[in-house]
Amino acid sequence: MKKYLLMSALAMASMFSQAGISQVSGAKIQIIEFYGNQFTISIDKPHTSKGCGHPGNVVAIDTSKEPGATQYSALLAIWMANKSVSMRITDETCSGDRPTLLNWSAH
Repeated sequence: MKKYLLMSALAMASMFSQAGISQVSGAKIQIIEFYGNQFTISIDKPHTSKGCGHPGNVVAIDTSKEPGATQYSALLAIWMANKSVSMRITDETCSGDRPTLLNWSAH
């Protein structure tokens, strides 16, 4: 029993140590996809938020509530204008296997 509890505690600690916030600067949006209320953005630079399970070049926004309902139209405009973006991304909350976009700016 003690061995099981120790293994569980170590697994939980490794999950929490991977969670966090990462930053990507000067990225270009490559693909935008919708899955129900999830707006997924693929970018050309990797981020380090990998705690959700997906490789580090996608982020997601929930468009059923704010700020995602407003952000997706602005991100579509940035993609169409071929502008670069800087993003803050977290894997403390996930949309499926994708980390969540916290905030962004365009340049």
